Amino acid sequence: MKVVFLDVDGVLNTETPTKEQMASGTLIDEDKVSLLQGITGPTGASVVLHSGWRSWLGERMEPLRPESQLLVELLQKYHIPLGGKTPDLTTREIRRLKRFSQVKGEEILLWLAMHPETDRYVILEDLDLHREELRPFHVRIAPSVGLTPMDVLRAVEILTQEPT
Repeated sequence: MKVVFLDVDGVLNTETPTKEQMASGTLIDEDKVSLLQGITGPTGASVVLHSGWRSWLGERMEPLRPESQLLVELLQKYHIPLGGKTPDLTTREIRRLKRFSQVKGEEILLWLAMHPETDRYVILEDLDLHREELRPFHVRIAPSVGLTPMDVLRAVEILTQEPT
């Protein structure tokens, strides 16, 4: 099984959202979702959310808030399978200080331990994951730009390279 661990903010969008954008659910750049399909389509990978957006989806990955409705609709439009979400290890202190990168790597490693059938994965994230063992699988996205064609090529390379 191949997996794309997906962060949303800074990957599928490039701006700090306004309250109006959040209320209307217009936080996703469709062109970035199209680029994401350039990873999942050729590799057969499914998406696992490791973004704060995962809290806006229910257990069956159904949207719980307007913000996530557009995300789910665009993933469906581009035939991108949404395979789950990582566990949430954030604490009140981490949320207060907005230091989510402190636990994102741990959340991914925990998800991988719970899904040993995963043989290849890539991480699309704009933050440092603070875990050396994840570095070869991390495509660090520039948050001011979001996902680019070069990022897509690197992600496909990671998902299709032979294990060493």
